[in-house]
Amino acid sequence: MIRFSITFIRLVFAGLLLKMTFALPLILGWITSRLSHIRLHSPALRPGDYRPLLVKSEQLAFARETPEEDVIVAVNAPDKPVP
Repeated sequence: MIRFSITFIRLVFAGLLLKMTFALPLILGWITSRLSHIRLHSPALRPGDYRPLLVKSEQLAFARETPEEDVIVAVNAPDKPVP
């Protein structure tokens, strides 16, 4: 399983932007491609049932479930970890 945090993505982008501004579209393309690949090969992320687990102004967590697979997606938008 690949996990991306907003902080990780921001650090990668910040480092790349300082060195080479043309790399940003390549990184975004790679992330989009990887997430699309994960969704394509995960039954729960396509027709699976949706169940919200946590909905706040800066955090979101939900489950997608099928008889074959359960997936939990968690997003933390601020720069700091959730306590």
